[in-house]
Amino acid sequence: MVDIQGIDGFVDPINTANYRLDCGDQNESLVIGFTSFTGPEVSRDALDYYPGGTTGYFVRKVPTGLVKVSAFTVKKAIVPIDQLDNLRKWWEQVCDAKAKGVQARSFRRSCKMYALDNQGVVQKTVTLVNCWPTRFKPLSDGEGVNPAIAECELEIVCEGLITDGALGLSLPFSSAV
Repeated sequence: MVDIQGIDGFVDPINTANYRLDCGDQNESLVIGFTSFTGPEVSRDALDYYPGGTTGYFVRKVPTGLVKVSAFTVKKAIVPIDQLDNLRKWWEQVCDAKAKGVQARSFRRSCKMYALDNQGVVQKTVTLVNCWPTRFKPLSDGEGVNPAIAECELEIVCEGLITDGALGLSLPFSSAV
């Protein structure tokens, strides 16, 4: 089996990652590989509007409320074992944020998600704005098939998406594997 050298030096030892999520900040590196995901999905509520002078059979829909972005869920994330501590530190920052106040921005990060082809070359990029993990479940600690990686389940929320310079657009690629 051949190792593929991906973005930022991330080596995918099991050669299965179709996507990369770069959640590092200015102090530490955190690159996560994965093969499939759910979300994030952008939505906005609609309100039924009955225009005056109609017979009641005609209903218009008008946008209302805020634009919402759903959580981003990765079932089997592949994290290099040397970066697992960085993921745990990020999780601890989120857990400590309640004591500092929910408006504390120290735990929020902008993450870049990359869709890769079979050779590990970036095909699409989406920036997830002000992300932070809401669920972190380690599945292994390097004691599995490959001691150089750890697997985990991860759920990340974000406040917006940037694709092609536009905020709030849906992802331009599918997560189907």
